[in-house]
Amino acid sequence: MSAMTSPTPSRARHNPPRPVSPTSWSSRSGDGSGGDTTPFDRWVIDAEAIGASTAMQTVMAQTMAPYLVDPTHIERAGRSPCVIRRARLGPLALLDCEVPDLFSGRTSVDDVCADQLLVTMTTAGQQVVEQESRRAVLGPGDIFVVDGGHPGVCRISDRIQSHTLVVPKSLVPENSRLPDKLPAGSPTARLLGGYMRLLVRELPSLPAATVGAATRAAVALLELITVGEEYAAASQPLRVALLPQVLRYIDSHLGDTEMTTSTIADSNAISVRTLHAMFTATGESVNAYIRRRRLEGSRQELISQPNRKVIDISRRWGFKNASHFARVFKATYGIAPLELRTETAIAPASEA
Repeated sequence: MSAMTSPTPSRARHNPPRPVSPTSWSSRSGDGSGGDTTPFDRWVIDAEAIGASTAMQTVMAQTMAPYLVDPTHIERAGRSPCVIRRARLGPLALLDCEVPDLFSGRTSVDDVCADQLLVTMTTAGQQVVEQESRRAVLGPGDIFVVDGGHPGVCRISDRIQSHTLVVPKSLVPENSRLPDKLPAGSPTARLLGGYMRLLVRELPSLPAATVGAATRAAVALLELITVGEEYAAASQPLRVALLPQVLRYIDSHLGDTEMTTSTIADSNAISVRTLHAMFTATGESVNAYIRRRRLEGSRQELISQPNRKVIDISRRWGFKNASHFARVFKATYGIAPLELRTETAIAPASEA
């Protein structure tokens, strides 16, 4: 790991500047033992050292886009290093970055960069990005798409971590307006961002024969960035992907008497129409699912908690009115709540 270790601050500040070469601030990942098969290249830049801003510009141009780094806050004591890892996935590049605090820079355009999109998701910290009329504050889980054909600005006040997919524009549908931001709670950000996290985490151990399939899956998901959020959420594949999450949300809020289709949709960043469409495919409406799960929970508790009052159990499972609870319970199970409790209490005694 010594090749990745930056010079100590004292040596970096008192030695005269020297020409920046790739081997002085970049290295392949691994410890030299030959046992590391990770596909990531890795650069570590000592942000305290003289020439750090130039080194950062060089690496960013090589991995993302031409970048003019503001040197004002670079090359000072107390800075943590800048770490960039890159893996190639066919026509795509996947980046995992840790960028120091008090960083700002501006992208420029060249022939290669102009044909690329940079799909960037912040995973920790916060950054402000601007490009033409689009401006966004990005927190964890938020995604912004940088068009390499136009200059942009990035400002970071605290150290951040991010994942980025560098994508040829030829792989994305043409004539599509890029979104201002894909919020962390939106269906597209959850699906695409979740897959980016998965790639960063699992790619080193992924069998070589499956990398092509993983790349094709990424390309397919990238189409989501060029369609409207409502259209994306309404598409069948995304509805299927989001349904387990919605079911988990409902199951964890069954005791909330204020839960409605609107609150469910808002909490999962989808429309009420999309929510109903998701359940149509299951053959059960949203409200029918909620009622069934509440009745199942209350029935089990009536049996397992014989000393708890029926009215308390009904309220605990989200029924506002005890009479309404008794009616729907009997309509479903053919027996009233009190009768069920009486029968289950008598059964063990008669068996004895």
